[in-house]
Amino acid sequence: MSDLAFLVDLVHRGATEWNAWRRSHPSNSIDLSRCCFAGLNLAGIDWFNVRLIGADLAGANLGGANLRASTLNGANLAGADLSGALLGDGASFASAILTSAHLQNTDLTLADFSLANLEYANLSQTTAVRATFHSANLRHAKFESATLSSSNFREANLYRANFSNANLSHADLTRVDASFSNFSGADLTCSKCYQSKFSESQFRQSNLAQADCLRSVFYRANFEQADLIDAEFFHANLNGAKFYQARIDLKCCQETSMIKTDFTGAYLRLSWCYWKLRKAAESSVCEYFFDLSKEKRRVDRLPDNPNAFSHLDLDFLLL
Repeated sequence: MSDLAFLVDLVHRGATEWNAWRRSHPSNSIDLSRCCFAGLNLAGIDWFNVRLIGADLAGANLGGANLRASTLNGANLAGADLSGALLGDGASFASAILTSAHLQNTDLTLADFSLANLEYANLSQTTAVRATFHSANLRHAKFESATLSSSNFREANLYRANFSNANLSHADLTRVDASFSNFSGADLTCSKCYQSKFSESQFRQSNLAQADCLRSVFYRANFEQADLIDAEFFHANLNGAKFYQARIDLKCCQETSMIKTDFTGAYLRLSWCYWKLRKAAESSVCEYFFDLSKEKRRVDRLPDNPNAFSHLDLDFLLL
């Protein structure tokens, strides 16, 4: 029996026998690339630093498995259960198929999912600090309450993805398509959302303070009760967006399209450049708002002339 045939047979015997052999051969370099383990119960298997390039693991049970530093580029993990698995320390899933895979409560720290297909995958409550999802397909994926700080989502497809209550602080969301996605309660502070699509997405009670949203599209997005102080919306599209009880600094909205944008009930921090925005905002809706420079006093509508407030009222203020 060849070495590869022996290893494949050992895997088919299950995680208990494999792990016992692995403990007695810790220094062996293992390559199981293009092998078929579809549908096997491999829960808890120790595949640390194993090469599984192009392997077939569709529907396999890898719950609690150790895949740290392993290479699964191009592998088929469609429908696989990796819940509670260790996939961090540079594990690579580039171009892998993970459609409808279960990755809840997994450690994805520094993992690479570039060009991977994770459509309908469940990554809720995962820890994916500094993970890479560059150009990945994440349509309908679930990231509820996940820790994704400083992760790279550049040019990924996030259509109808769910990031509710996720930590995306300092994450890179440049040129993503996140239309119809849910970011309610998410932390997006200091995130990069440059030239991205967020049409009809939910940002209710989310925190986008100091986020870079330059040239992005937020058509009919819902920012109810969101914190947008110091978020940059230069040259962005806020047409039809709603800001009820949201905190927003209008100095960050220069050259922004605001057709039918609804600021009713918003907490607006006005600044010296507000009057440059008046033309852009003339077709917006605002029955009343709260002026943060006047200790949240209610104002019945956006003022039509700069004499409505004193110069001091329109200056920058510290919150």
